[in-house]
Amino acid sequence: MFDTWTQKYDLAKGQTSLAGVDTSTLQPEELAAFRTLPAMIYYGCGTVEGVLMRSLSVPRPVCVQMGESFKSATLLVSPDITRLEKARRWLGDSDICIWEDAAVSRKLSGKDCRNLWLILSCRDPAFEQESGS
Repeated sequence: MFDTWTQKYDLAKGQTSLAGVDTSTLQPEELAAFRTLPAMIYYGCGTVEGVLMRSLSVPRPVCVQMGESFKSATLLVSPDITRLEKARRWLGDSDICIWEDAAVSRKLSGKDCRNLWLILSCRDPAFEQESGS
């Protein structure tokens, strides 16, 4: 969807290109992606969940994969909690295996990506490893 819109609406001209788009015909998922399009461009990732992960300091090389894992893991989580809070909790509780799976065929390992995320989130990777997280 991201690639289609960037080609179709010449997004180099900015958000004014999006003003003429009829959003009444879009499905809810497409509408969410459309509304997130400026953030997709800013963060450099092409999914709504990837933008969510990037906004929480997940490194760009793994943000889309982590977003997909988050989406599939949180389908049954309470609707009382905001998506942002769900994502924060999920990232804090995520096992290193999830990070390793997301980092397959990347230059950084899953452990490196998780440590980078911890640092960018103002958390100490050494403390997190000691506490068993």
